[in-house]
Amino acid sequence: MLTTKTSGKVIMSLTQSWRYLLLLSLLPYISTLPVFSLHFHNKLAFFVASLLFLFTQYHLFRLWLDSHFFQVLYRYQDDVSFDESLSTLFPKRPQKQTMEARWLGTKRLFSFAVIGVSIQWIWCLAMLFFTLFSY
Repeated sequence: MLTTKTSGKVIMSLTQSWRYLLLLSLLPYISTLPVFSLHFHNKLAFFVASLLFLFTQYHLFRLWLDSHFFQVLYRYQDDVSFDESLSTLFPKRPQKQTMEARWLGTKRLFSFAVIGVSIQWIWCLAMLFFTLFSY
């Protein structure tokens, strides 16, 4: 069921949302840079913001990679060659993956990316309010 053209378009639409999540991830990080650079006592807060940013960027990169992988997978409809090439690139990866397992993995990546962006915004707003009301 998950190998149809329609299901391919659905998963590609989901994975191509990495662009919007990237923008939503860059905004809080860039907006807090001036605040953190002006107030040197906020080094720990900036370190946490940087870790959150890197966590989110990792998952967005993996979502971008899945976007391209699913395009190839649905275009050529050759699971065996696809799995062989991935196991050559990533030897610790399981040899055969079902389409359901691929979809669940992508759903997990998408969830982590959304959670990362949300936590970034919460941290950014909390640090901005803390900085504004500390004077």
